[in-house]
Amino acid sequence: MRKAIRKAGGAECASCGLWVLGSAIDVDHITPIAHGGQDVDGNVQALCRPCHKLKTRRDFDFQKPPF
Repeated sequence: MRKAIRKAGGAECASCGLWVLGSAIDVDHITPIAHGGQDVDGNVQALCRPCHKLKTRRDFDFQKPPF
Protein backbone atom coordinates (compact mmCIF):
# COMPACT_ATOMS: atom_id res chain seq x y z
CA MET A 1 0.00 0.00 0.00
CA ARG A 2 2.84 2.42 0.78
CA LYS A 3 4.16 2.08 -2.77
CA ALA A 4 0.68 2.61 -4.25
CA ILE A 5 0.23 5.81 -2.22
CA ARG A 6 3.59 7.17 -3.38
CA LYS A 7 2.83 6.27 -7.00
CA ALA A 8 -0.62 7.93 -6.85
CA GLY A 9 0.80 11.01 -5.14
CA GLY A 10 -1.57 10.64 -2.20
CA ALA A 11 -4.64 8.87 -0.91
CA GLU A 12 -8.06 9.40 0.58
CA CYS A 13 -8.20 9.13 4.38
CA ALA A 14 -10.17 5.97 5.22
CA SER A 15 -11.72 7.75 8.21
CA CYS A 16 -12.70 11.29 7.15
CA GLY A 17 -12.42 11.05 3.36
CA LEU A 18 -9.96 13.93 3.00
CA TRP A 19 -7.53 13.63 0.06
CA VAL A 20 -4.01 13.86 1.45
CA LEU A 21 -0.72 14.17 -0.42
CA GLY A 22 1.59 11.17 -0.14
CA SER A 23 4.08 12.89 2.15
CA ALA A 24 1.36 13.75 4.69
CA ILE A 25 -0.54 10.45 4.75
CA ASP A 26 0.01 7.82 7.44
CA VAL A 27 -0.31 4.12 6.69
CA ASP A 28 -2.10 2.65 9.70
CA HIS A 29 -2.49 -0.95 10.82
CA ILE A 30 -6.25 -1.53 11.12
CA THR A 31 -5.60 -4.12 13.84
CA PRO A 32 -2.43 -2.94 15.60
CA ILE A 33 0.57 -5.26 15.58
CA ALA A 34 0.51 -5.04 19.40
CA HIS A 35 -3.04 -6.47 19.33
CA GLY A 36 -2.16 -9.39 17.06
CA GLY A 37 -2.52 -7.67 13.68
CA GLN A 38 -0.23 -8.56 10.81
CA ASP A 39 1.93 -6.31 8.64
CA VAL A 40 0.11 -7.19 5.40
CA ASP A 41 -1.74 -5.12 2.80
CA GLY A 42 -5.12 -6.38 4.03
CA ASN A 43 -4.46 -4.91 7.49
CA VAL A 44 -3.42 -1.39 6.51
CA GLN A 45 -5.28 1.76 5.57
CA ALA A 46 -4.38 5.30 4.63
CA LEU A 47 -5.24 7.91 7.27
CA CYS A 48 -4.58 11.64 7.53
CA ARG A 49 -2.41 12.48 10.53
CA PRO A 50 -5.22 13.86 12.75
CA CYS A 51 -7.36 10.74 12.17
CA HIS A 52 -4.35 8.49 12.75
CA LYS A 53 -3.64 10.17 16.09
CA LEU A 54 -7.27 9.74 17.18
CA LYS A 55 -7.35 6.08 16.15
CA THR A 56 -4.07 5.30 17.87
CA ARG A 57 -5.26 6.96 21.06
CA ARG A 58 -8.52 4.97 20.89
CA ASP A 59 -6.69 1.69 20.13
CA PHE A 60 -4.44 2.02 23.16
CA ASP A 61 -6.71 3.82 25.67
CA PHE A 62 -7.38 0.55 27.48
CA GLN A 63 -3.73 0.44 28.60
CA LYS A 64 -3.92 3.70 30.52
CA PRO A 65 -4.56 3.54 34.27
CA PRO A 66 -8.11 4.65 35.21
CA PHE A 67 -6.82 7.51 37.39
